[in-house]
Amino acid sequence: MPPMPSEPFIHYLENGSDCFYPNQNVWTPRLPKRLDKRIIDCDIPGYGWGIYIREGPNRVVIFWIVMVTIAAAVLLCILWSYLTGAAEVGAALATLVVALPSVIMAAFMFKHADGD
Repeated sequence: MPPMPSEPFIHYLENGSDCFYPNQNVWTPRLPKRLDKRIIDCDIPGYGWGIYIREGPNRVVIFWIVMVTIAAAVLLCILWSYLTGAAEVGAALATLVVALPSVIMAAFMFKHADGD
């Protein structure tokens, strides 16, 4: 049989045995469960498998936040330069608007990186 798709797996993980769908008999026996002892407590070598769930930041949301920030910085630069006539101050302000959130996000990503 093919591997279990992620959607039913997450559904069964969240709902447990409370859901009674017609295809429950297809996926439920394939979920991992402990039979007698832990693998480490068995007398003979045992082989097992596990499920690795990788969590992380939502890359699509981060992409759109960065795009909105850059668009706001460009708009701020143009408006500041037009209203005050100081293009260099508008460019510096836009640079700060782009750089500050990027540095904060990078520091957050390094602090919460895998392996901590």
